[in-house]
Amino acid sequence: MYASCGDLGSARFIFERIQKANAFAVNWMVLASAFNGYFEEAMGYFSVMRESMNFCNKFTFSALLKACVGLMDLNKGKEVHAIVKMMGLESEVGNPLIDTYGKCGHLCYARKVFDRMVERDIVSWTSMICGYCNVGKMDIAFDLFQRMNLEGLNPNDFAWNALVSGYARVGDISGAVALFDGIVGEGLVPDLITWNAIISGFAQGQQPVEAFKWFRDTLMSGIKPDQVTITGLLPACGLIGSIRKGREIHGYIYRMALY
Repeated sequence: MYASCGDLGSARFIFERIQKANAFAVNWMVLASAFNGYFEEAMGYFSVMRESMNFCNKFTFSALLKACVGLMDLNKGKEVHAIVKMMGLESEVGNPLIDTYGKCGHLCYARKVFDRMVERDIVSWTSMICGYCNVGKMDIAFDLFQRMNLEGLNPNDFAWNALVSGYARVGDISGAVALFDGIVGEGLVPDLITWNAIISGFAQGQQPVEAFKWFRDTLMSGIKPDQVTITGLLPACGLIGSIRKGREIHGYIYRMALY
């Protein structure tokens, strides 16, 4: 009860007084710690579980892998993966493994897990696409995007936005615009997250003129920018060295109470 309510202090107090913790108790402590951001503590229960693998199930491993991402600890992720394979659960924990390796910057491991999966869902494809976009490997990302379509899976917002932002970051203006238009072509309406993706993408890709153009287009579309929009746009002010632009953005922040 305490763990599910986020009161880890009380949950820990009771857990430490259990003479022989069962799988249910250990799993709850791992899950609650990981999902409340106490990654070190979640991994601390790892040693308890290793004494008896009967404690572990796919939910336990998903939580442990979330903790590995939080700590950016690739080696610990590999440890968890080894046990997952030993228990024959790789197919059930495939998506968290892909996410862990991708976010830790080791796409080669993520791709091996992805390629071994018998059944891939929208999360599997999207995680791989996002991973390749994050490191600028847009050709591979787009190839996966097309393959996902061919397999009858409609890309979700995360996949579209990752591609839009990815193309913008590598300075491929035509690619970013084509993907943005593709969203509209699919009968979807670009939301603020999509606009933020292309603005921040161009700013990070040192394309300040394009970043400001898309910021203006956001305003003209009737979408109200938020703090994420402004944070993504600010680097563009420094790139063009324009105090005037900086003051304009400052004025907008003040008028819209985005401070």
